[in-house]
Amino acid sequence: DPDVIMIGEMRDKETADIAIEASLTGHLVFSTIHTNSAVETV
Repeated sequence: DPDVIMIGEMRDKETADIAIEASLTGHLVFSTIHTNSAVETV
């Protein structure tokens, strides 16, 4: 049962959903995401 999870890069909605679910259960989640602008990320 890891306390910290590192995801190399969030490339799709499924990965983002899993990361959010993990963070909501108390895990610290780190990841990167590639976009052309901050607005795209949000």
